[in-house]
Amino acid sequence: MSSRSDPLGSSHADFLAKQDLLKANMDRPEVAALNITTTEKAAITQDNTNLHTTTDAKATAEAVSQEATKEMNNAFALAQKNYRTMRKNLMSRPGYTPAIGELLGIEAPESNGDFAAAAVIDRPTGKATAMPGGQVDFKVTMNGNEEVDAYSKRGTETEFTWLGRFSRSRWSDTRAPLEPGKPEVREYQLRYRNHDQPTGQLSDVIIVTCLP
Repeated sequence: MSSRSDPLGSSHADFLAKQDLLKANMDRPEVAALNITTTEKAAITQDNTNLHTTTDAKATAEAVSQEATKEMNNAFALAQKNYRTMRKNLMSRPGYTPAIGELLGIEAPESNGDFAAAAVIDRPTGKATAMPGGQVDFKVTMNGNEEVDAYSKRGTETEFTWLGRFSRSRWSDTRAPLEPGKPEVREYQLRYRNHDQPTGQLSDVIIVTCLP
């Protein structure tokens, strides 16, 4: 006995195509024998409109989210560059003391400002948590380092590419999945960065299955 596939399809895109077909052909002469009522046709049309409206809205939101992530990463990169310049400037001034540096958050207390010495652990470790909508939240142990570079790959990608640079221990990858509505496996690697130079070794690969 042969098995039949799910009549609703295996994804939102499959079902939308089926619903489009129903709406497009419900008035054809060949279908008249089914006596589809005006009320039923109105309901089919309303469902079709709702599906397309919400699907289009989701696609727009995902595009906005990707652009917002790009703008955020650019803003952080610029602000971090300016911060490093300002930090170096302030630490070179005659009145500067480690106590003032600690008050301003520009001094590493455990190493008196020597970030290279502070990086006792030179391989980042952290935790990645999958959140709804494809977002992945990270909590990374900085170990006195200035920043961490994140690299990722997903889908059919075969090589890691730079995702972003972060100076905080908590940050998020807010990219939408490549295929809307489906789980996505992502791989990440992290590396510390100090004084605009990579520091230490790449982390172990962190694998996360993103939620649709």
